[in-house]
Amino acid sequence: MSEFYKELSQLKFCVFDLETTGGNQERDFIIEIGIVLIDNLKITKEKNFLLKPGIKIPDFIQKLTSISNHDVKDCPSIEDVIEEILLMMDDRILVAHNTSFDVPFFNSVLRRLHKKELNNKSICTNLMSKFLIPYLLNTNLSYMSQLFKINHGKAHRALDDAKATAEIFLIYLNIFKNRKIEKLNHLYYPKNKFEVDRCTLKMTEGFSIKNIDLLSPALLTAKGEKGVILYSMPLLSLSRDTEALINERLDSSIKTITIQYFGSLFESFYQFILSIMKLK
Repeated sequence: MSEFYKELSQLKFCVFDLETTGGNQERDFIIEIGIVLIDNLKITKEKNFLLKPGIKIPDFIQKLTSISNHDVKDCPSIEDVIEEILLMMDDRILVAHNTSFDVPFFNSVLRRLHKKELNNKSICTNLMSKFLIPYLLNTNLSYMSQLFKINHGKAHRALDDAKATAEIFLIYLNIFKNRKIEKLNHLYYPKNKFEVDRCTLKMTEGFSIKNIDLLSPALLTAKGEKGVILYSMPLLSLSRDTEALINERLDSSIKTITIQYFGSLFESFYQFILSIMKLK
């Protein structure tokens, strides 16, 4: 393991998600917090806090989260558990699927309680998804969980959302490791080498399509000398039939195979049509 990944494995992360009575930091309250701790790049602890907000939960929030006023009437208030939550967050790097909401909202609660606001470093997996897979039509947590085949449980329940966020985050870190990314600028320079949404493989002896890890609907493009496109093929998955079809077409004229991931099969077909137009 490189020094970069030794240092990365030593970092401590706290993945968290909030469910609230609404989006107003002055008037709304937390009704649920889900926390997942990551140590040595593995999930080590999970905890859920169902909280009594002190106000009635709006009907649309009850429908969204399936958390009713009855569910929280005997639960502790945020004041009762805040020290335990802060102890779990401690000096860890905070991870959420929408840090622009979760971190400021949590800080607003700390201000109400006359406590020091968080100044932890934070990472947003939603922004990571938009940056690393720019062709995605949607980056919400349910969509990303389907894309990466993660068991999301119940959407808009804090612990299930936090667990899905943690899984997505670890998938990205593993991709970085497999791509041998050791500097931040490797994610965008040089182009077409390290992006998560694109994988370029050189044809070598013993090459097999089975070595390709298909993350989502994709467009496979086979190129010959000087990058000339020989053929392309939209892919939904790497079934046995698909592998056989591709392997039949592998020959010495092919120098590289590029697989570009897309958020939907429709988008991969659209790009396939564009590639055919280029061939003409």
